[in-house]
Amino acid sequence: MLDQFSDEALQVLNRMPFDPNATHCFEHLAGGMLWSDEFPTLGTSEWFLVSARALNRFLIAARHDITLGESTPRFQGIWQQVEKHAPDWPGLRSERRSEPIRKRLLAAKRLAARCYERLFDDPTSAK
Repeated sequence: MLDQFSDEALQVLNRMPFDPNATHCFEHLAGGMLWSDEFPTLGTSEWFLVSARALNRFLIAARHDITLGESTPRFQGIWQQVEKHAPDWPGLRSERRSEPIRKRLLAAKRLAARCYERLFDDPTSAK
């Protein structure tokens, strides 16, 4: 079983203000999309609370699974914890798991796979 967020971390997540103009990108380590309004500023005490034991990445990975309709239970517990105890976290918004986001996520994963292939290709092989 994965670790869970502390009560303090859940309070931080629940207080994150939704930004309708938030930008998003593909978070390679978690394998999912990340919006600019979902977590505190890097390096702050609040950041350290929500990123302890990489729990923030587990949360992004959970949304990845939900967005792609994968029924894997690996991160389900942490997602359910946030749904229950931090219901105002912007990352729970349904539009962040919508069909347009699913398409962007799949495209980002394809691009990442191509980049990883090139990165680890044998440089002596002919292309």
